[in-house]
Amino acid sequence: MEYSVRELPFHQAALAIRPILSAERFWADEHARMAPAALEAARAAGVFTLAAPKECGGGEATYPDVVAVYEELGYADPTIAWHAGNSTALCNQAPFLSPEARSKVFDGPAGPFGFSGVAAGVGTPVDGGYRLSGKWPMVTGALDAPWALLFGTIHEDGAVRTVNGFPDARAFIVPAADFHVEHTWEQASAMRGTGSHRVTASEAFVPEAFARSLMAPGPKLIDRPALRLPRGSESPVTNAAIVLGVTRRALDEATALAAAKVGSYDNVAYSDHPSMQRSIGSMHAGVQVLSAGMAAMAEEVWAAAVESEHIPARVRARMWATMFWTLDQCRAIVSELLTVSTSSVYTGRNPIEFALRDVHAICATMEMARNLQEEAGRVILGLEPRVPMF
Repeated sequence: MEYSVRELPFHQAALAIRPILSAERFWADEHARMAPAALEAARAAGVFTLAAPKECGGGEATYPDVVAVYEELGYADPTIAWHAGNSTALCNQAPFLSPEARSKVFDGPAGPFGFSGVAAGVGTPVDGGYRLSGKWPMVTGALDAPWALLFGTIHEDGAVRTVNGFPDARAFIVPAADFHVEHTWEQASAMRGTGSHRVTASEAFVPEAFARSLMAPGPKLIDRPALRLPRGSESPVTNAAIVLGVTRRALDEATALAAAKVGSYDNVAYSDHPSMQRSIGSMHAGVQVLSAGMAAMAEEVWAAAVESEHIPARVRARMWATMFWTLDQCRAIVSELLTVSTSSVYTGRNPIEFALRDVHAICATMEMARNLQEEAGRVILGLEPRVPMF
């Protein structure tokens, strides 16, 4: 493989592997996991360690670069982008780990790293760490991940241990050898290539250093701008960049289809219809504006991270507001493509069909955080936020 973040700028590396990711996408959908060729290309391009510190061999990319890469990955195959987004969860733990612990996790394959934010695990204290057991319903990249970050709580004497009145919740860093993958994702209706199968662990030993507190993660041993990005900035906020890439790809495909298609009833070229011309023109303008808006938001967040470890609340608010606006507009655009593509969407596997289901699936996962859109408005209006994400 010729592509590496050490040889090409981040976005160019992602662009260079587009042909491979696009060609292998149907295989991934059929097998509910990444295709081997796509996995090799994505690892070589460094997309799974984009957010990791340089000490780990990671990209430590600027936030504008991160957003641009996720949009490009969404264009090629959003399931690869989803693997990258979930890998960020473990990469974000790296600044808190000792050099020895970082080496143990990152000296192997460069991702993808599994992740489940469902606190389905039970950690029982033992000498030097914890015994972890649990069942996590969805862990993206479970079949290919050398390590996974799995959430759980500490239990003592049969009850949840509390800290200052809250459950002692932990992010457990677990090697693949210590968890079992159950094939449950083959019947997924969208984003099947993410391979988000069920994972179980039984009495797996997790050293204390690999059981990171969610409430008090401790001091950072590495502190630079790329490692200061606000909570949620890479995933889920980069989900908007993924959806934007998917929408742009679907729009390009639909435009090419409409330009070449002739109506079977009236024998008139689709491109000659004024309504088609207005629709295509408006959607292309919309995607262009959304891309510029995401880029501007990323620049603002990055400038704040360079200036200070503490990102101002108004910057974070505009970040969340931009994410939700982009998601909602892309969902509307990709839905409107049904009227542009007509029956061609239903006659076989194609990027437009994939975009329709994947965009709606990704947007649906973000509905659970919809209250953050309101909180963003509160902060922009000068009010105090009411949720911990701010």
